[in-house]
Amino acid sequence: MRVSLVHSDELASYDLGVNHPLRPERFTRSVDLMRQLHLLDEGAIRIVPPRPASDDDLLRVHDAAYLATVKAAGADPDRFAPRRGIGPGDTPAFPHMHEASALVAGAAVVAFDEVLAARADRALSLAGGLHHAHRDRAAGFCVYNDVAVGIAWALAREPALRIAYVDIDAHHGDGVQEAFWNDRRVLTVSMHESGRFLFPGTGWERETAGPTR
Repeated sequence: MRVSLVHSDELASYDLGVNHPLRPERFTRSVDLMRQLHLLDEGAIRIVPPRPASDDDLLRVHDAAYLATVKAAGADPDRFAPRRGIGPGDTPAFPHMHEASALVAGAAVVAFDEVLAARADRALSLAGGLHHAHRDRAAGFCVYNDVAVGIAWALAREPALRIAYVDIDAHHGDGVQEAFWNDRRVLTVSMHESGRFLFPGTGWERETAGPTR
């Protein structure tokens, strides 16, 4: 089986702060461990560099006003007035926020491209999984929804695709569900702790997609 790992040290620039619970070490140490275990030796797993998602890629999932907000937050985080989910708390502004977030989203696009172009049977993007970002706002540590951006890119490339997204995070994958609520080509399945007790407070049995299904 051919496996691609979309990775570069630049992905660690998605950094919400030294005291934030979502730290780059969650994936950089995973890659370090893969090297120690020789999983990356002799091409067993091929490392592929990411590239930033373009504005067109991001706009398939997020609205233009939100992109402008993220760019403003990253340009001057100290003076940024909190809005659209960016500010003190879960998703604080940080320098070059747009560029760092676009690179994570672009890594998902590259992973999809590896598989669709038949260069790999499986592709990994360990820096991603930012499934709480919504069309018009950040949420739950997530700025751009890399998973949704990757799925939307793949559907734009091959409109006849059928995609099953399976989310095994403890939290409901609400942003991905929202992005494809009315798209019959995408099945989203989230296995999570009840929203009665855990962020984001959604993900009920009755959430079975929009009217086009």
